[in-house]
Amino acid sequence: MRFKPTLILLVITIIALGYFFRVEQPRHRRQQDKAISEHRLTEIKAEDIGAATLVRPDATLVFFSRDGTWRMSKPTEDRADQASVNTLVRTVVDAQIHSQFAAEQDQLADYGLENPAATLRLGDDARDDLLVIEIGDFNLTKTHCYARERASANVLLLPAGLRRYAVRSVFEFRDKKVTDIDVDDVVTLSVASGQQQLTWHRASDDQWVSYQSADTIRGDKSSVEAILRELRALRAKDLLDDGPADMERLFTSPAGEISLWLRSDSMKVAFLFSQRDSSGCFVKVDAKRRIELVDATALDVFDRSLADLRDRKLLHFARDRLARVALEAEGLSISIVKSGTTWSFANPTFGAIDPAAMRTFLNELESLKYRTIIEETLSDPRAYGLDPPSYRLMLYDDDGHMIDQLTSGATRPGPRLRYATSLSSRHMGTIDAEPLEEIRSMFEDFRLQ
Repeated sequence: MRFKPTLILLVITIIALGYFFRVEQPRHRRQQDKAISEHRLTEIKAEDIGAATLVRPDATLVFFSRDGTWRMSKPTEDRADQASVNTLVRTVVDAQIHSQFAAEQDQLADYGLENPAATLRLGDDARDDLLVIEIGDFNLTKTHCYARERASANVLLLPAGLRRYAVRSVFEFRDKKVTDIDVDDVVTLSVASGQQQLTWHRASDDQWVSYQSADTIRGDKSSVEAILRELRALRAKDLLDDGPADMERLFTSPAGEISLWLRSDSMKVAFLFSQRDSSGCFVKVDAKRRIELVDATALDVFDRSLADLRDRKLLHFARDRLARVALEAEGLSISIVKSGTTWSFANPTFGAIDPAAMRTFLNELESLKYRTIIEETLSDPRAYGLDPPSYRLMLYDDDGHMIDQLTSGATRPGPRLRYATSLSSRHMGTIDAEPLEEIRSMFEDFRLQ
């Protein structure tokens, strides 16, 4: 083997590679960066922009940034659409010059720059101009638009998106959210329509309640908070300036009002809805200086009754507290108990229960719901076949205290319905027969595993 020549070749190769990576490649990158820089419209960064003014024949739009949020001060004072203003700014600061050429003053009309479609001024937080750009017509293929910096003799060919955003309607630059109130900040929700008013109070993070006829009614968390999420999801299809004439015309006979009280300072925010018409319905938020046209489906909230929003769960329990479940149903009496994290039959002959099957069983218990609630308090158990009951499901904790109990009778209000009540709900109602039969079937399947 010729070791010495091979070693020399290896050393030369290493030196050549070192020269390439340490000298040639950085120099090539610098040349590339310089070439890109020469074709950028500006070196200003988007985060340096604190003000933007868009002057057009139809309107002058003025935006300023406050704590990272864009607001509009002209042609009206309002919160701006963040995405629209940010896109306009970034379209300018990220723009690459496709080409440029000199043009005489009498040639500017050929490019739409004698009377520009828009003039955009970008400023810093002090609103001093950092860049002023005049935007003219599209080129023939509409892939770019003509523009020029103020007082420059050169016409620039810039991305067409700059012109498209610059001539957007004033409405597109305004915030279209009806509200951005956080669901977790609301402690009281009131929905009023006509002579009816339904008010829900947040009793805890997971529980809403309403007080009706000296009784406390649990609310279904997902159903009650769905109203708040629907408010957050509302988007304006059109905007009107808040004026006495509009208020009188639209809200003389309102469809209803939703009122929210917030956690932080008990501040009330009210949403007044107009009647439905062919274009939708209007909503006025008392804290905002505008009237918004929204989709008419927003009025569906006023059709929801106490029965739609109340908690119809039969059983209320925490899984970590549950230690024993017992079922007595038409000739069947059986119990399952938990030891540590393992569930098994009280009768050791039947053995342990598959954990996946047990999770499915607990999911079934948690999902049990009344179909209808027909009586607030159970005054005559015998009339509903509950004295004695034909079906009892009992839940206990580690100390043997009963957590909850579901009771159902043999008397049926319909072919596939049964009367039922529970210890935690204190209501009398109807329930589909299928879930009760499914629970019994699960107990029997546990025994066969």
